[in-house]
Amino acid sequence: MLPPFADRNLFKLLVSCIASMGRIKTQLIKRLTMDVIKDSKERCTTQFEDNKKVVAELLGDASKKMRNSVAGYVTRLMKVKEEY
Repeated sequence: MLPPFADRNLFKLLVSCIASMGRIKTQLIKRLTMDVIKDSKERCTTQFEDNKKVVAELLGDASKKMRNSVAGYVTRLMKVKEEY
């Protein structure tokens, strides 16, 4: 059931904007990702599993969640770089 908005189209627009928003990476994740890419750019690929191994070697003392975030961001940047 829809809430009592005056304009249903406005409500649908708000719901679609909220559903399409992505996660925001913190400065720490971005900085660590850039360090990983700078240190071992030739080993970084577009495959998440491969990047997880590279990040685990370089950031061994970081938490699993942080390592996975960095590996995912490395993967995303490698895919974007590959497109152009």
